[in-house]
Amino acid sequence: MDGKELFSCTGWERDDHECFVSLAFERRKKFILKKLADEEKLHVSELAETLDVSTETIRRDLDRLEKEGRLKKVYGGAVLAASFPWEPPFDEK
Repeated sequence: MDGKELFSCTGWERDDHECFVSLAFERRKKFILKKLADEEKLHVSELAETLDVSTETIRRDLDRLEKEGRLKKVYGGAVLAASFPWEPPFDEK
């Protein structure tokens, strides 16, 4: 799936910036989660290029998805939350 076809803008989206931002995130989220399920690891730079957004936008998206428990951020990208081994906190070791 090419991420760029996810982002066509209709008139009402342009008038309501907040709705557009939320809608755009939901579309990127769907794309990111599907791609992550297929590949198990994603790179920020590749996602940014595919989705035609900045790397900062992707990092914010990954932050939100990590807070939702959907993935785990790692250096340069993300992995599925379930595929990241659990490690106890330092003070419990």
